[in-house]
Amino acid sequence: MIGHLGTRVSALLDGQMAPAEAEEAWAHVYACHRCRDLVEHEGWVKTRLAGLDARCTPADLKGSLMNLTPASG
Repeated sequence: MIGHLGTRVSALLDGQMAPAEAEEAWAHVYACHRCRDLVEHEGWVKTRLAGLDARCTPADLKGSLMNLTPASG
């Protein structure tokens, strides 16, 4: 792995990386404060979203989220 995780944070948290790549990414996260903060933040967001009651969320939430610009990594 070269450099920071950037947009690969989600793949790491969702278990979508090959085992060797994930192991290398986790080693980087443990050593890199910037990537550790990204992983912690995205993990928090995913946990909060998973806990939402679908009946109580606005109908246009998915569209709003899809229109967000990803942070540069």
